[in-house]
Amino acid sequence: MIVHPLFDPTHDGGKRVGRGVEYMIAKKGSTSGADIIQTLEVGNEELAVAQYDGTLQRINIQSGVIKSLAHYPHPKGSNLHTLASGDDGEVLMTTTSSGLVSVFKTRSPWIPPHTFEKERAWSSMVRTRHAHLAPALYLGITGGIAIHSLRPSGPDPKQNRMLTGPDNLRSSPYDMTFPACPSVHHPSLLLSSWFDSYLRLHDLRTPNSSPVTEFYDPWQWADGSAMYSTTYLGENHIAGGGARHGAVCLFDIRQPKRGWSVFSPGGKGSPVYALKGEGGRLWGVTEKRAFVLAFDGSGGEKEGLVMDFARAAKERAKERPSGWKGRGGRWSWTVRYDEVGEGCTGYEHNQKGVNLIDSLVVV
Repeated sequence: MIVHPLFDPTHDGGKRVGRGVEYMIAKKGSTSGADIIQTLEVGNEELAVAQYDGTLQRINIQSGVIKSLAHYPHPKGSNLHTLASGDDGEVLMTTTSSGLVSVFKTRSPWIPPHTFEKERAWSSMVRTRHAHLAPALYLGITGGIAIHSLRPSGPDPKQNRMLTGPDNLRSSPYDMTFPACPSVHHPSLLLSSWFDSYLRLHDLRTPNSSPVTEFYDPWQWADGSAMYSTTYLGENHIAGGGARHGAVCLFDIRQPKRGWSVFSPGGKGSPVYALKGEGGRLWGVTEKRAFVLAFDGSGGEKEGLVMDFARAAKERAKERPSGWKGRGGRWSWTVRYDEVGEGCTGYEHNQKGVNLIDSLVVV
């Protein structure tokens, strides 16, 4: 696990990113089964770390030393597929490749989890404290989003609502999120990213199970690229992480038919596995690195976004992935990926062709 410290800003901007520190989670000699599938904050400066082989533990890092505080049991041979936690970090939920759903009390690892069987979930989410919605579990399964009530006695294995995606295609949601700032977006608006290249907004205030708005990048859609991740960004925008090219698609929710996309720095052929919006900044993760796109001007300031000592050493040769290798997808043109810190390239969705544009300042 790699942890990047955040330093105080030099002016009025947000935090600055420092060099990452690597901590070993898996035991020496472990195979790929010990790969980390997800990490989550659970309060008190602690993290929940889930590994593919069924290991789920709560850890704390102090003074550069990692300490395991608790382990949560799973049946032998379980392959963890998703991990989610409640708003207050008091509840953890895991799903496995076989469809087992387990709900744990974070502070009570000795209590067996509540479990029930479901088809394989491609994404999951827990809401425990919500001003407009009852506590519930959200499971992104093939065909839609299944919602299960969460009571003090445990989850209800019976599905009490199903949100659907496309009418004529059995797609799956790969990521789900509610607005982080209820004063900007209504907290009942559920945003999700789907295998069929769409981002979808569901309004849980309505009895209708269909999405109220859909967004897509026509070129990503034509290329058959799934949307792996999504997040709210700023006051009126949302973003989605594509399955190829390290592409991030951005939309104004007031104009669903218009948008633009950028290629994340150093993303190469990787999917964008996770996104998190924070005001005028967009944080993300590709196969080999974390990145941040700045829309607040901090990218144009020296060390305004990333401290110099935190940047990776630049190589002389620049990789230019091409379609025939499958690294840049199947598009007929070659995407340019500059070194970290030299800006990024993108395009507008509403143009007839893909005309690449460069960011005006360093990001």
